[in-house]
Amino acid sequence: MPSATQTTPSSSTSPQAPMYYEETEPQWLFTQEEFNKYTPSRIEGMSYDTEITNRRKGINFIIQVGISLKLDQITLATASIYFQRFYMRHPLQIPNTTKGAHHYQVAATAVYVAYKSKENPRKMHELIVAVSRVAQKDPNLMIDEQSKEFWKWRETIQHHENLMLEVLCFDLDPGLPYQILYEFLKTYNVQDNKRLRNVSWAVVTDSFTTILCLLVQPQSIAGGALHLGLRHGDIKLPDDEYGRPWWEALGLNTEEMSTVLECMLSTYESSGLPRQAPGDAYVRDADTMVFEHTRMPTPGGSVVEGDGEGMGEKPGEAENGSGGDGERDGDKVMEDVRSNGRSGSEEGELG
Repeated sequence: MPSATQTTPSSSTSPQAPMYYEETEPQWLFTQEEFNKYTPSRIEGMSYDTEITNRRKGINFIIQVGISLKLDQITLATASIYFQRFYMRHPLQIPNTTKGAHHYQVAATAVYVAYKSKENPRKMHELIVAVSRVAQKDPNLMIDEQSKEFWKWRETIQHHENLMLEVLCFDLDPGLPYQILYEFLKTYNVQDNKRLRNVSWAVVTDSFTTILCLLVQPQSIAGGALHLGLRHGDIKLPDDEYGRPWWEALGLNTEEMSTVLECMLSTYESSGLPRQAPGDAYVRDADTMVFEHTRMPTPGGSVVEGDGEGMGEKPGEAENGSGGDGERDGDKVMEDVRSNGRSGSEEGELG
């Protein structure tokens, strides 16, 4: 049994179910059964496995184009949500028919719309070069602005931009779990625990390779990511002064959080998917799904941390080794998320 150290949580350890988030509109949330049976692609006759495969290829396309353009993770997450929502109202390309839209074309358009909406623009030429290189699996491909390839992609993206905006009802500001997660960490004064923060954020980032954004609220993704980070670091958060465990104190839906855990653990057990999280961080065991294992039922108590590598830092020491009040500027932390894009080593096979 590892020894434990204690850090003092902030005075906000007794929240009244704080709402750090705006909930996703019901029109963008679906049940698992609705996704399994009633997506436009399924109605047009595409098999479930084929749809899942093409959605994953589209998300992988977004990731690789984003790497090439050095886009931040917020933009890539936003593009991924656009992509997933688009195909809940429009079918994927149906083989041997003119129905639907190809996942690469929609993925390229999602990146274009996302970096415009996030005021993180790139020149159209840069986007088309990146898209062409990823589509043809040739990182050294040269694209001339007078070539057929260039104009094909230009016209495709411009056409699909109008279609995407219409399908999305111009709802271009989806809620993302990153800031929500940071507020959760601040509530228990563990935002300076670098390992907990990085592992939890990696889970949030990896969630965008799945359909979770269609199934649950962003705060549930943040809560599930926090739980996995706590489990990985052997950390327990104290109950609040009313005896509520952290997930109740934060007003989270445990049913949705369980959906997040099951989906992410299944994703980590799959091969060939891009991920940010280390492979050994999320090994499923009998206790992984049990929220009680990240709870310390001592109202008003201190956070208990295992003494593994990178754990148990005192507030303010996690980043620079010096003492402090444990409060790190939220904008600085979010800037870390925005600039910490996926590395090239995560590129997977497009197919």
